Amino acid sequence: MAETLAIVGLASSIITFVDAAQKVISRLKDYWESGRELPKAYANVRNQLAFMVQEVEEMKDEYHRGMIPADKAVRLHDAIQACNRQTARLNAILDDILPAPNDSKIQRGRKALRSLRREKEVAGIQASIESSKSAFTLYYVRHPVCIPIRPKASWLERCCDIPATSVLRFVGREDVLRRLDEIFGFGSASPSDTTLAQPRRAVLLGMGGQGKTQTALRYCRKAFQNRTFDTVLWIDASSEISAHQGIKTILSKAEISTSALEFERNLLAFKDALTSLKRPCLLVFDNYDTPRNFSKIADMFVHHEQVCIMLTSRHHESLRLGTPIHVRDMDQNDAEDLLLTSSGLIRQDVNPNHLAKIVNMLGRLPLALDQAGAYIGKLHLSLDVFEKHYIDKRKKILQYTPDLFEYRKSLSPSAEPSVLSVFTTWELSLEQLGDDRPHLEHLLTLSAFFDHSKVHEALFSTRCTLNFTACSGVQDDWLQCMLTDSTWDSYRFQDIIANMHSLSLLQKFWIEDGHIVFSLHPLVNDWLRTRIGEKDRASMIVEAAVTVAGMDGGPELLYHLYKCLYGLTECAHLLSNDCVDMRPPQKIANGYPVVELVADELNPEPHYWQAKAPCYYRDADVKVKQQAEKGVDGSFYTNLKSSSETESCLSAAILTELADWADLYKLLLQHNRSENLALIRNALRSLPFLHSA
Repeated sequence: MAETLAIVGLASSIITFVDAAQKVISRLKDYWESGRELPKAYANVRNQLAFMVQEVEEMKDEYHRGMIPADKAVRLHDAIQACNRQTARLNAILDDILPAPNDSKIQRGRKALRSLRREKEVAGIQASIESSKSAFTLYYVRHPVCIPIRPKASWLERCCDIPATSVLRFVGREDVLRRLDEIFGFGSASPSDTTLAQPRRAVLLGMGGQGKTQTALRYCRKAFQNRTFDTVLWIDASSEISAHQGIKTILSKAEISTSALEFERNLLAFKDALTSLKRPCLLVFDNYDTPRNFSKIADMFVHHEQVCIMLTSRHHESLRLGTPIHVRDMDQNDAEDLLLTSSGLIRQDVNPNHLAKIVNMLGRLPLALDQAGAYIGKLHLSLDVFEKHYIDKRKKILQYTPDLFEYRKSLSPSAEPSVLSVFTTWELSLEQLGDDRPHLEHLLTLSAFFDHSKVHEALFSTRCTLNFTACSGVQDDWLQCMLTDSTWDSYRFQDIIANMHSLSLLQKFWIEDGHIVFSLHPLVNDWLRTRIGEKDRASMIVEAAVTVAGMDGGPELLYHLYKCLYGLTECAHLLSNDCVDMRPPQKIANGYPVVELVADELNPEPHYWQAKAPCYYRDADVKVKQQAEKGVDGSFYTNLKSSSETESCLSAAILTELADWADLYKLLLQHNRSENLALIRNALRSLPFLHSA
């Protein structure tokens, strides 16, 4: 009779327990998500209840299928009833200690004190619930279901489970390593109780190729060797699937049983294992680059005073997950050291000017420096010879990876890690542009043919205020995603730029006089120009030229004009079999900053030019110096006034690069935008090598 009553009462007790336990879990979760740190006892009991709910829910399914024997039902009923009593006590405690929305500061303070006083009582409740699990264990001996058990201390309590792909020649980033220590409470100053009470999470944020993963690996090895952390665990967070697999692998190494189908069960076991650790633990989520596809990563975080969390990401949305550390270009000395180390060259044997120039040419980007160093070492090049190689074969160099290259990444959840080059890592960012990718990719690529340090919204919005296609012959279909009712929409453009920046495709963006301005990293600029074919590059060069012609006059126009005219000369090389004689003005050939040619005429703010002048157009400077002995004074353009003379001037400038840029700039200011469009268009039409573009 008792067994029959137990079977009948089992269903009711299961429902009561699940409802009460989920209420406790929800209340504690809401409290934690409000920004407050859960005391250890409360966090432990929440995790314990979540595990129990999973087990009891499974029992309910078996009960409805009539699979629970009567003799087992008695023991299970008693165990669940005991859990119900403890859960009721927990809810009563939470009523007493959790602040209500309308509580005053004094009331909240009193409740906080009461929560500390009752922490020991909560720990006793957790122990009581733990003891009830013995009944479940006996049940599952006859009804095998994967039950997580405590890990063996011999592995989890002292392990460094990280990839074996860290570089042996790690250089620099000491500032980032120090900042990680500070965030985790292990800096030079002793961590305060307040610091230790807060969630200790750090986010290494930077564009692809900045060495975020290698910096994280360096920190892990150093922290483990110094016993800052006794447990270091690494999870590939490039996708939700890879993260699930990472947790399952850790459980397997710790000899904790896992479920092949139920990730929630594995996650609870994982959290339970880490919260049982007595010494500090570091949990790393690497390559969290696609928040849109993996929005619930925070559910995998272990909230425990001994567990610190580090993420690496190129996506700015990840900033909200922890304290950000922006991983930027290396400083000059560290960048030079990395290039020398990876190439096998010795500083005393190289020209310091060549070394500095190449490092800046590569944007002080660690991955690019390592690739370039490997290329130099393989071909036994001197730095001055490599400089010429880079100008002529930059695409090949930026795609080159040695056979034993340490930079690797899985490009899909099921794929083996692939060797990563500068080109590969940025292509991955392009893939996240969404449905409008072709149009947004066009915008991004076109921007690389302007002055990359200051690309103004007006370059694109101007095309909507003129009959641009009719004036220039250039199609504007790709602009549709930036229009509303056929009118330029600054807000849509701002959203687009913000999204590109969040993907680390842009270096930065800002608002200037109510308009968006953005910049490209110099190496991203090079990549965008070289990733497309020669015909497409020629078309982009022409489109950039006619776009600049439609701009209002201003100091920035000179830079864009210079870049366009240099680009058109490059275009001649691309599309003509004839050798184009490139003879720059004498002043430019002698290294005279192009900006000073018009500084007196425009009288801009001094700091503007000072910020722009150093090493401004590295590509042009190289070719200018190569042709320095052929310099010709181009001042004969000064007196040109008519439109026909202007067209001739432009054609000659494009073909021979003889133009005095300052005079050409002043010349264009004599005409309005529509006239300039027509002038540029006619000048381009006169060039035979563009007929096929």
